[in-house]
Order: sequence, then structure tokens, then C-alpha cells
Amino acid sequence: MSARSSQRRQLGTGGPAVFPLALGCMGMSDFYGPADEAENIATIHAALDAGSHCSIPATTMPPDRTLLIGRALRDRRDKALVSVKFGALRGLDGSWLGVDTRPLAVRNLGYTLTRLGLEHVDSYRPGRLDPNVPIEETIGAIADLQGRYVRAIGLSEVGPETIRLPLLGDLRLCVTAYGVLSRGLLGGSKPASTRDSRAYLPRFSGENRDRNQRLIDALQTLASERGVTASQLAIA
Repeated sequence: MSARSSQRRQLGTGGPAVFPLALGCMGMSDFYGPADEAENIATIHAALDAGSHCSIPATTMPPDRTLLIGRALRDRRDKALVSVKFGALRGLDGSWLGVDTRPLAVRNLGYTLTRLGLEHVDSYRPGRLDPNVPIEETIGAIADLQGRYVRAIGLSEVGPETIRLPLLGDLRLCVTAYGVLSRGLLGGSKPASTRDSRAYLPRFSGENRDRNQRLIDALQTLASERGVTASQLAIA
């Protein structure tokens, strides 16, 4: 695919122009089984060379994987638009410890920049809504970093109580959707082992999987009629 300028879309009123598809790097950590460093770096390079940009859930990734992404960006920083999520906490054993989007946590961006080898990120957003911290405090702390360390501010996984959908159009805000393949389900991908976190998702097992398979079969039929893959049709 080619990232011609006509294909790019403006994020908000003053944000960057981006390619419609971004590479999410969460799967390059430990959610879908063993990671292959060479393959991950090659994937990032292919995406950047095609004009896409990277989305990095920095605080949910082990430090060594963040360093890996830094190595991949080393000779392609001029091609990369880096979007970083923060706030989701994990223990040393990989367990989830909750969410922290206090201003103090916002300023942890410095550690992320060091691991990535970057001077700034193009987009910075809390990965979840923190019920213990007013969203205004979180966004205010990010705004303090804007200009020097952060180019654009975003939100992730917030409901209508936080951002009313009609307001998106009024303020010319953009939505970046993720999980459009339903963790690979719509593309026909299946968990290969118990190390794949999808093995524990209801959509991939039992009666749910049987019902979903009928949807997948129908999607694949429609895709075949149009000469595209099921994944391409789902994204479209």
C-alpha cells in the first residue's frame, strides 16, 4: 500500500496528518504468545515504510519490549508518528494492578522517552479512565508537557459521560478505533496455545465460538465476492 498524501487524515484541528491505519504494538509484548524480536522489528519497519504510524501502550509493555521499539525506530524516526498510552499498571509477574493517571503518573513519560530513544511523542493519552482521578487533572498534566514532550493529546476507552459523541463533530475531534478484527477473530485467527491470552476470551471458546464461526463464514463469503480478504472487509 502507498501512503499518498491524499490518503492521510487530519487528527483534530491542529494534530498531525496520519495514514488511516496504524500499527498497534501491544501484541509485541506477552499477550499472544512468545515474541520474535526480528519479526517485530521487521513488522514495524514495513509499517513505517508504507506510511503508517505506531501505537505503543508504553506502561503495559515490559521495558525490554519498549527498548525493542526504540531500536526499530532508530533509523526511521523521520517516518514515525508515535502514539503512546499510559496509566495501566502491571506487576512483575504480568498481573494487572489497576490504573493510575495522576499527574505524577503522567510525568512518567520521561522514562518512556528514554527507553524509546525519543525527544517527544506525537500523541499521548491515558489508556483507561481512572475512577479515582478527575479527567481534567490528567489532561491538564498532559497539557503541561505539550509543546516540548507531547505534540497532541488523546483519550482512550472513555464513555459518553466523559466525551459526548456529538461533541466530537462540534470540536472536530477524531476517533481512532482499535480491535476492529475482534482480536483476530474476524480474520479467522485462533489461539494457538494457553500462552495466548485469547484462549481465555469467551468469544473464542465453546458455544460462543460456534456462533461466531457462522458470522466469520458469512463475512468470508462476502469478502470473497468482492475479491478481498475477510480482514480487509472488516477493517473497511
